[in-house]
Amino acid sequence: MTAHTTLPALRGRTAREDIAIAGNATNYTSYGPHLLRPPPRLLARLCSAPRSVQADWRLGTSERDGGTCSEDIAILERDNEEEGQGDADCTNMDTQDMYGDHSSEALWKGFSRTAAVDDPKVRDIQTPDYPPRDTTRNCKSTNMHPRKLYSCLLAATSTLAAKIYLAGDSTTATIAGADGTQGWGTYLKDRVSLEVVNNAIGGRSTRSFTREGRFTAMANTVAKGDFVVIEFGHNDGGGLSTDNGRSVCGVVNNDYSTTCQTTYNGVQETVQTYYTYLVNAAKLFQSKGAIVIVASPTTRNVWEGGSYAYTPSRFVGYAKDAAAAVGATFVDHQIYVAELYRKAGSDTVNSYYPNDALHTSPAGAQVVARAFVLALDATSSALKQYITRR
Repeated sequence: MTAHTTLPALRGRTAREDIAIAGNATNYTSYGPHLLRPPPRLLARLCSAPRSVQADWRLGTSERDGGTCSEDIAILERDNEEEGQGDADCTNMDTQDMYGDHSSEALWKGFSRTAAVDDPKVRDIQTPDYPPRDTTRNCKSTNMHPRKLYSCLLAATSTLAAKIYLAGDSTTATIAGADGTQGWGTYLKDRVSLEVVNNAIGGRSTRSFTREGRFTAMANTVAKGDFVVIEFGHNDGGGLSTDNGRSVCGVVNNDYSTTCQTTYNGVQETVQTYYTYLVNAAKLFQSKGAIVIVASPTTRNVWEGGSYAYTPSRFVGYAKDAAAAVGATFVDHQIYVAELYRKAGSDTVNSYYPNDALHTSPAGAQVVARAFVLALDATSSALKQYITRR
C-alpha cells in the first residue's frame, strides 16, 4: 500500500482543517454501538500525515482506542473483505437514508465542504440544501451501509491527493547548484493548494525528454485526476547537421508530421517535430487519466537590448496547436511573463538575469511562477480552482 506523504489543502484550507471537517462529519454516523473508522486507503494517508493532523481525525475508536495505524489498516482491510464492502456507488446516494436524517445531514454537510466540485461521482450530492432540491437526479433513495458512506467520503477527499506534475527544462526546474539561478517550477507551490512534483530538468527538449524515457517514467507515476504541465521550447531549436540530441525536426510546409533522420551517439534516430513530441506526451498522460496542460515556453529577457522588445517564439504557436489537437488546456505562459516584465521595467528585470538572458534568479523565477498562475487563471482549466495566490 502506498501512502501519500502529504495532504494538500483544498481551496486555501490547511490539511488539518480538511481532515477535521471530514473527521467531524464521519463521527456523526454510527453503526451499532461503535463508531466506524475510515477506509484503509484514507487511513493510510492520515497515518503518513503529521501527528498534529492525525490528532484531528481521532484515529482511536470505542473498539480500539490507541490502536496503531498499521493495526487499524489491517483490521479495516480484513473487515472489508469479510463484509464484501467494495467500492460504493456514490451516484445513488440519498442524504435521507436509513441511518437517520440527523446523522446523514451532519455527514453530508461536512462532505460538501470537503468534496471537489468537479468530481462527477459526487457532484450531485454536494448541495448546501437539505434535502436535495432535485430528487430526480442521482441522489435517489438507497439504504447504504455506513462503511460505504465512508467510501463515498473517500471518493471526495481523495481528490485532495491530486498532484501537479511539471515536465520542462532548466527554466522550470529546481536548480540545486550555486550559480544564482532558479526555475519557476520551484515556486509554483507557493501559489496553489496542491502538491507540486517538479520533474523538469536542465538541458532537455521534448525530443531528449522523450528519448531518455522521462515522459514514460512520469506516466508510470501519475494517477487519475493529477495535473501534468508540459513546457518546453528553449532547447528544441537548432539544426541536426551537428546533432546535440535535443534539436527537433523542423516543420516543412506547415506539416507537423514531418520527420528527420539523424545519427546521435552512434544510433540512428527518427526525429519528430516539437508538435508531435508534445502530442505524444500529452496522449500518454491522458491515457493514465491525468489532466494535461501545455504551456508556451518562458520568454528571454525582454529588456536585454536596453529597450522593451518582445516577439513570440515559433514554439508558442506549436504548443497551442498541440494542446488543441489533444483537447488539452493551452496556457500562454510566455506572453504573461513578457507583460509582467514590461510593467516591471528594465532595471528590475535585468536584475533577474545574473548570468545570461534566459535563466532567472530566484526573485525572477517567482515572477515567472506568478505569470504562469495568471495565465492559468485566464483559461477554463480545472486546475485554476486550486490557485491560492495570484
